[in-house]
Amino acid sequence: MRVPHSATARPVTRHDDDFVLFDTPSTPEPPRWRAAWLRLRPVVEQQAGSLKVRIAASVAVLVAVSIAVSAGALQRANDRDIRSAHLEQEGRAAAAQADRISHRLDALQSNVRRAALRLSPKAFANEASLQVFVGDASAFASAFSAIFVSDREGRVLVYADDKGVRKPDTSIGDRDYFRRMLQDRRVVVSAPVVGKVSNLPMIAVMAPVLADGAEIVGAVGGSLLLAANQLLDPAGFAVGAGATAMLVDADGRILAHADERRVYRDLASEPVIGAPVAAWFGAAVAGGLRKGETLLDGHAVVAAAVPGTDWWVIRSARDDRLAGSATAMGVRIAGLAIGGGLVGGLLILGLLAWLLRPMAHLEQRALGLLDGSLPVDQGWPRGSGEIGRLARVLQHVMRERAQSEQQNQGLMKRLAGVMAAAPIGIAFVRGTRFELMSREFSVLLGYPDDLLLGRSVRDVFSSDVEFDEHFAASGGESDGGQFDGEFTLLRRDGSTFHGHVQGRSVDPSDPSAGSIWLIADVTERRAERERLAWSAHHDGLTRLHNRAAFEAELQRMLDLLPRPLPISLLFIDLDHFKQVNDNAGHAAGDQVLRDVAACLTAGVRGTDLVARLGGDEFAVILRGCAQDAALRLADGLRAAALQVGVMHEGRRLCIGASIGVVEINSADGDMAHWMAQADAACYDAKRSGRDAVRTAGSGPLRLVGNTAD
Repeated sequence: MRVPHSATARPVTRHDDDFVLFDTPSTPEPPRWRAAWLRLRPVVEQQAGSLKVRIAASVAVLVAVSIAVSAGALQRANDRDIRSAHLEQEGRAAAAQADRISHRLDALQSNVRRAALRLSPKAFANEASLQVFVGDASAFASAFSAIFVSDREGRVLVYADDKGVRKPDTSIGDRDYFRRMLQDRRVVVSAPVVGKVSNLPMIAVMAPVLADGAEIVGAVGGSLLLAANQLLDPAGFAVGAGATAMLVDADGRILAHADERRVYRDLASEPVIGAPVAAWFGAAVAGGLRKGETLLDGHAVVAAAVPGTDWWVIRSARDDRLAGSATAMGVRIAGLAIGGGLVGGLLILGLLAWLLRPMAHLEQRALGLLDGSLPVDQGWPRGSGEIGRLARVLQHVMRERAQSEQQNQGLMKRLAGVMAAAPIGIAFVRGTRFELMSREFSVLLGYPDDLLLGRSVRDVFSSDVEFDEHFAASGGESDGGQFDGEFTLLRRDGSTFHGHVQGRSVDPSDPSAGSIWLIADVTERRAERERLAWSAHHDGLTRLHNRAAFEAELQRMLDLLPRPLPISLLFIDLDHFKQVNDNAGHAAGDQVLRDVAACLTAGVRGTDLVARLGGDEFAVILRGCAQDAALRLADGLRAAALQVGVMHEGRRLCIGASIGVVEINSADGDMAHWMAQADAACYDAKRSGRDAVRTAGSGPLRLVGNTAD
């Protein structure tokens, strides 16, 4: 015999022929504190869930809250004073910056306006003169990143920046600020755009150049790169640690920033509190404010509008003084609240422990309900007050519960009997899952007993379309599962059948109560219904539309008149058909009728309607077909009819076709009128010697291949 080698055993050095000895290390004992905790843990957990501990904890919380509310009122008053002073300081700084930017913008516009006045209109006829002007405009150029001159169509004639003077192949004629300058005939400042030459975010300032007749011959402009912060006084935007200063437009796009990397981004992308500031700023602009202030996430935020523009200066600074004051006050309040809560909680805990001693007896009796060791009416504590009343209520509830369980068991037996005897499938559905079903329900869907329990109702529908139609018919779960319809259902083996499914809610006022489904296989009944519907509108011999379907479609087409597309009507009467019937018999005549139906169907378009009116009479409705085209098509059908025939006693019996054509070109006549017109044309073709095509009131039709005359 060998001792199995475990993962924790160590072999020793002693061996013999039959076995190996293993030395199993002993498990160290846990520390004393852990052993003590393991013994006390059940008691602690039990007491923590008791009513008296919860009441004591509630009292402790109430005491703590009372202290916190009282002290918090003092803190809020202090906070308001600090916040007001801080926001006022930041507001003054933002307003001063907005004024400096406004003055800077006025100076830039004046600079451009003076440059436009100095530029002679004649210089636009000479590119060299424009380059000389740009080269001499040193004072004008020093205020901008680049200066440029354009003609009145917006073509840039000369452009100067730190890379030199040149003529770029570009136009600003499509820019909104250029069009505004032409319309207003004054200096304009653009919205932030990406420069067509620099490919960098910039702002353009443009002024028109006027001829003596006050006609605009061109424009002078300068561009300011946003990343260079040329609109700002750098010293004016200096901020301390944890603070931010920026210039934004009304849409929240950053035009200038103490951190140049943030330029031309959305205000919401600003770190720390960008999204809250953007939301607050958007609401302020929409409300028509020109100045605003708020406190967001410990930051004082102020905004001041730049006069004469839709730009705003926004300053955001962390309020360290407010945070420090709040922290210190919060620590003091927390200490008072915790101390007062602990004292009050301990006092109330001792009082409750003495008052609620009878509850232990009630608890033990309630636990005895689980094992049924005592009858329902025995072992309950006696007494008055809340505990006595609670014991009597529990005793009454247990008696009612026992009676209810007996009734439910009987009801479930009767329900199972009803579901087993029902000739249709019955199921109970809650939400979208089956919770109960009859055996017939499982058999219809090809599932063993109970295999559908818990599965989604989607599993029994053949497709998502069928499933969506079910919920559309029932109004979804919000309508409590009320529906009645036929659906294509899916068996477990993948086959399908047509099922009549009815759903009724258990409680219409409570959709969550579920619904009852009834399912019956109606595949054969549906097939018979479809066959009868087809027979009502088709000829059984030729499988063409019958007279009723033809007249219904013709009336529908007449109801749509007047219409842009023409309609033509053909009446067809077979020639020599009686000879086929008389000589070859009715079976041969039936075959000829089927062959004629086939050639008529093959000779028209898929959108046309071919019908057998009775006997050897046929009709065709040609949608979107004028009379000329209808005549050509009718002659083709006439020629095709000549090829139809049967063999009898060694010779071929052939037929022909006389066709009347009429174009329905107005809404004046009714269906009887147009059918009479087509019938008259057909009769005229018959009278002319058969095998002919005629129109209503026309002479002989002369077409290539037509034998009639």
